[in-house]
Amino acid sequence: MKIKNTLICIFLFLFVSGIFAQKQKEDECVQLTDSLYSLGAEAYGNSLSRELKIPIQTFERDNEGLLIVQIKMSSEGKVSAKFMTQIDQELGGKFIEYLQENIGYWQFYGKPYEVYQILGISTGKFSMSNLKDGVENYPSIDKPPFTPAIVHTTIMTQGPPIKIQVKKDSKDPRSKEQLVQEEIDRLSKDRLSKLLKEEDGPLSLKPSAFRIEKETTIQHYESMVSKYEKHDRKNKFKKAHKAISEVIKYNPFDVSLLLKRVQLEQELGINEFQRYDIPWIVVLRKLTAQGVI
Repeated sequence: MKIKNTLICIFLFLFVSGIFAQKQKEDECVQLTDSLYSLGAEAYGNSLSRELKIPIQTFERDNEGLLIVQIKMSSEGKVSAKFMTQIDQELGGKFIEYLQENIGYWQFYGKPYEVYQILGISTGKFSMSNLKDGVENYPSIDKPPFTPAIVHTTIMTQGPPIKIQVKKDSKDPRSKEQLVQEEIDRLSKDRLSKLLKEEDGPLSLKPSAFRIEKETTIQHYESMVSKYEKHDRKNKFKKAHKAISEVIKYNPFDVSLLLKRVQLEQELGINEFQRYDIPWIVVLRKLTAQGVI
């Protein structure tokens, strides 16, 4: 029997998430959800927090911002969902899977209605509360037709290099690559378990461990805005489009930014975000006229 040893040096990347509901200044959003979602607001929040699986690619690409979904009940009692914003395709796909499993819990009371669910994704810079405090005219989303916002915060940390040694039995059908991956998965789980047991561990799942400094959020936001404005001044439409799309992920409530992106897409002859931006602009103007935002 031949045994082959494989020695590999790797860095383990651990993803540790905290899921926190945004504090509401008023309980109107909770009451709204309680009245329309058959299992109640608490069950809805727990379901959205636990059952919606955030794709690893979203965090690996450092994609942060707000995903906003319109949940609409027709006058015939048919419920549908529509994305108002987008962060990335993988996250959108996972949200669709979640909605397909849970959309039937929205109740029909003989009249049409629509609500808006906000899902925040943060990898260490994005914070809705920081943006509210530091960006002019950034709205407080604490009134119907918005349901309570949910924010997924994930920190990716790189551990020290680890040497992995695997033994390959000639009768083992698994490939060398499979054996290595299985060992990586085992070590990742072991290290994560150990770190979470440490009271002062860097990956402690406490809200304080995920507190993002206001300066961190605002500096990053202003840097993104500055990058967009530089490209726009030089008429570099493609780069300006990419840059403004990053800004809009953080601030999808600024109609002037949305209109500018529509204009850029028309200049470029593309239709990447217009299917989200144009309906969302209509909604924002309506909510502004109603005094909601």
